Amino acid sequence: MSMDKLELNRAPHRALRTSIVLTVITSLLLSGTPHKDVLTGFGIGAALSIFSLLSLILLVPMQLRPRTTQGARIIGILMLAAKLPVYGFGVWLAVGTLKGSPIALVMGIALVPAVITLQTLGALINPNVNSDRKVAR
Repeated sequence: MSMDKLELNRAPHRALRTSIVLTVITSLLLSGTPHKDVLTGFGIGAALSIFSLLSLILLVPMQLRPRTTQGARIIGILMLAAKLPVYGFGVWLAVGTLKGSPIALVMGIALVPAVITLQTLGALINPNVNSDRKVAR
């Protein structure tokens, strides 16, 4: 397996780890402020965004396996379609019930796409940053 393909396979997991770390750090920083509505909105938005990435990491490879049965593919597609009600419930919970900040909710939801974008730009600017790492087998 070439290094480019290996890096491509590890990129979603790296983005997931980075997003979780940024969520924890930001939430800890926000917990020291009197603006608990911002903490609530950001936390729920980031959790929704991380859930979305995690579901893609788990479900898409399952759908692309050559020996996946038709029933498993249908269940996988239904699970991907079920993400929309989860998003709707999360937004309702954050803004409607818990009175979280809508702007912070949007910032939390935008966390994972921002991490993916910045990691991609970093790889384009400096493509040799991961070339010195040994791949453990």
